[in-house]
Amino acid sequence: MAGVGFELKKLFSARTVAGHLKAYSYTAAITAGPFALLACMVFSVQALYILNGTVDESADLFTAAIVYAFIFSQIFTAGFTMVLTRFVTDCIFVHDYRHVTASLWGMSALVVVLGSVCALLFLWGKPLPFLTSLLAYLCFIQLLLVWTGSVYLSVVKTYKKLLGGYLAGTLLTAGLAAIFLHFGWLLPERNTSITFLKKAISVRLMRRGANY
Repeated sequence: MAGVGFELKKLFSARTVAGHLKAYSYTAAITAGPFALLACMVFSVQALYILNGTVDESADLFTAAIVYAFIFSQIFTAGFTMVLTRFVTDCIFVHDYRHVTASLWGMSALVVVLGSVCALLFLWGKPLPFLTSLLAYLCFIQLLLVWTGSVYLSVVKTYKKLLGGYLAGTLLTAGLAAIFLHFGWLLPERNTSITFLKKAISVRLMRRGANY
């Protein structure tokens, strides 16, 4: 992300053990932090599903929606953020900030439009409830904006606040899931595709056993 390279260069140039440890900590926190928080959030919500006795299909559907949105949003924005990082870094280096804000709005609009087309094509014709498809789409679009905005947020070098925002979002998600499941506000939605797949596997195993 833009600005991270400059900060790491300063830390590594210190040529001290403390400076190198701090640089490695920055690198690990910025690159692996969102992935670790996502894993913690998914495991937490899955545990809440189990504690509340929710059907397995709802937990599987939730996990699939989150993981798919996270992975594909990272893949989709990878090329855009590489170009954007280079552009913002050059603007910072030459102290030219006139086009930074315009590039933020332009890139955000571009990824939303293209991402919407890809998401709609992916979800079209899938045997999913409308609400589930809508929420999965919104999650994917929001992640596109998060990865795009993180390039600019890293410029101000407030990495602790950036990771704190990710942590707050993770805790908020787990907290709301616990409240909704406890009071029954989060109704389970059955995924017909998973049900069909399970039945097909069961039938095939039964036929194979009958042949033997």
